[in-house]
Amino acid sequence: MALAGFTGNGSLWDGLNDLMKLYRELDDAIAKFIEGSGLACPVGCRICCDTQATKIEATVFELLPQAIIACHEGRASYWLNMLAIAQGDAEARCVFLDHNLPQGGCSIYHCRPLLCRLFGFAAVLDKDARPLPLVCRQMKTADPEVGCHAQQLIDDGVVEVPISVYYASRIAAINPTHGQGLLSINEAFRNAIQLAGLYLALAGSDSGGRPHPDGDDNSPHTPPFGRSA
Repeated sequence: MALAGFTGNGSLWDGLNDLMKLYRELDDAIAKFIEGSGLACPVGCRICCDTQATKIEATVFELLPQAIIACHEGRASYWLNMLAIAQGDAEARCVFLDHNLPQGGCSIYHCRPLLCRLFGFAAVLDKDARPLPLVCRQMKTADPEVGCHAQQLIDDGVVEVPISVYYASRIAAINPTHGQGLLSINEAFRNAIQLAGLYLALAGSDSGGRPHPDGDDNSPHTPPFGRSA
């Protein structure tokens, strides 16, 4: 894939490796928080995913890894068609929701955006900078004391909880152009596909991931960033 000329300041690709590194860092922090606090999603639960797409927000930058993968695999048109079907439907779900998956329901789990990673396992800061865990309603239904227990462990310094705004600000710093401004997840993905398709075409490949005759003949299945989180 010919990416020369699209890796400098202001490039669409700027920070993609840093984004995936941040995702891995966050996943590790969440895993430690889960282990220390005992919080866990109810087995087979996907209620947080099975909600209106307008309630799930992300930046365009967060969806760029999946958009690039879609273009490389020749599935950009498929996803754009799915997004067109969902557009205008107030009850439309996230296009990545797949009820046929045995666990969860996210078809892009490794590339899922920040909110989807943080949900149920992160905290906000109160006016005194005290972390307040945002425990999922389903977790509280399964164990009414789980929120109080997690708060006590945080207050006592037994566990560290990821702070939502900290990771959001880091994403914005990685790519100020596309890492700020929240959209519904479907809208953010549509914009990401359109941007990725344009840049890939200009870089020597069409939006379906097939190398342009004047471009390098590299594998269309290799995104221009590191491994998934």
